[in-house]
Amino acid sequence: MSNQSSTDRQQFDEYLDLKESSQNSLNQRRMFRTALPASYFVRLEYEAVKRGTTSFKFAGMILMAYLDKNCPLKSS
Repeated sequence: MSNQSSTDRQQFDEYLDLKESSQNSLNQRRMFRTALPASYFVRLEYEAVKRGTTSFKFAGMILMAYLDKNCPLKSS
């Protein structure tokens, strides 16, 4: 693992620590991998750079915000 990705991982872990409740064992940190079509990945990278972060941290923030709002979906 490169120094940059190690630093990014540590910063993301620290962000998650802020979101966790120390009294609730269900809030243990978990990680998963996913895949995106290249066009979506490029958009994710672009948006992350605009915000001064990495795509890894930005994707985590998006998922947490989405789940905090009880997974709102657009009606079709």
